[in-house]
Amino acid sequence: MDAILSQSDILICHGGDATIYQCLSHSIPILGLAFQSEQTWSLQRVSRMDFGEEIRLPMTADDMEKKVEFWMDQRKNEKQRFDAFAAKINVQNTQRRFREILIHLNQ
Repeated sequence: MDAILSQSDILICHGGDATIYQCLSHSIPILGLAFQSEQTWSLQRVSRMDFGEEIRLPMTADDMEKKVEFWMDQRKNEKQRFDAFAAKINVQNTQRRFREILIHLNQ
């Protein structure tokens, strides 16, 4: 996923928590089409934080293209905000902290 996201400007996905987390940790805006209730909740949170939005069907191809262009522009125009948030939730740091917690709990 790191290899894909390092070359991406936007990700269209189902809105699963892990996918959202990985996108945001790479400063990638998200367009999501939820299939389950927790995905809807997660995409609503992404929208409130202004890092993407949930796709509502039906939608024309032109409308989808406009949304993709809008969020790609947002990423460029608000690079500092996206990068600052990505630094807060950096995947490697979180994985390291999780391992440390597990080690501590097993002592």
